[in-house]
Amino acid sequence: MVKTCSNNPIPVTLVTGLLGSGKTSLIKHLLAHKPSQARWALIINEFGDIGIDGASLASQNTPVFEVNGGCICCSAQANLAKALNQARRLESLDRLIIEPTGIGHPAQIIDLLQRHQSTQNFKLQNTFCVIDMANFSLERYQKSAVLRDQISLADYLVLNKTDLISNQQLAQTKDFLQSLSPTKSAIISTQHAKIDLHWLEKTPTRPGFSLLEAPAHQAKLSQTVDAESQLPEVIRVQTQVGAVSSIGWIFTPNLLFKRPAVKQWFDTPPPGLVRAKGLIRMGKQWQQLNWVNGHLSLKEQAWRADSRLELLFDHEIDPHTTFQALEKSLTNLIQIRDL
Repeated sequence: MVKTCSNNPIPVTLVTGLLGSGKTSLIKHLLAHKPSQARWALIINEFGDIGIDGASLASQNTPVFEVNGGCICCSAQANLAKALNQARRLESLDRLIIEPTGIGHPAQIIDLLQRHQSTQNFKLQNTFCVIDMANFSLERYQKSAVLRDQISLADYLVLNKTDLISNQQLAQTKDFLQSLSPTKSAIISTQHAKIDLHWLEKTPTRPGFSLLEAPAHQAKLSQTVDAESQLPEVIRVQTQVGAVSSIGWIFTPNLLFKRPAVKQWFDTPPPGLVRAKGLIRMGKQWQQLNWVNGHLSLKEQAWRADSRLELLFDHEIDPHTTFQALEKSLTNLIQIRDL
């Protein structure tokens, strides 16, 4: 039966993690504890043609769509779009869970979901990254671009198999993961990939302005001022005025920064600018922006939630005059594009 149209989009949960991390075990646990009246569906991606995970997850009350023969982040994107269309036709669907292969970059999956959410009535609600703590190390994190992307894009980190490591290792890993930017909504420690069902129902709150922080003793002297932006697609803007002042913007993800204009802007920065950081969309990718001591660096970053830019000044700024002048100069850096 075809699902009737609803004004409320169907929430989508993305469960990522390297091979053997415990993704399938986590989904099995959630299925075992879901309310009996809840109607869920699964999209399972396996790189090969034999659907092992799909068979192990199949149940009478939970439709499973398998996408085999490639990774849904690249070669099998068309098959993922087909599976989404099939899931959309289910009657009274309450949630869709997607488990990509452990070797896939999740950024392209999120791009596809965002492109199709208006036509297929899906909306990505939350993303979990399951980490095998028995095999996690700083060296592995630094060497694996897939793992770094999975962690960066996740709302929640699920630290699995914690019974196989010491308390000291767990504490050190948590400290490291909490130091990463952007910050996570939560870091969950568990064994056998068991997490409480309430995490699935939560809509994560994205961090505010966490890219830059003034020194603690100077931050105490600052006053946070809400400002009304004249720039397009602004979600939030905030200024901190004091001996060291900052201005930060968060934009919708369809706002595009133009690389040549950004480089030119930082060639002649505004007076008193001492630091700038950002996560900004350029083309279809996001870049991590860092500017300090006259040097600008742009590095590709796995991020899809929004664009954000923060500027730190070495003096007290006028929250109105300086703010308006900055926004006027920033209009030359941006344009609006579809996702």
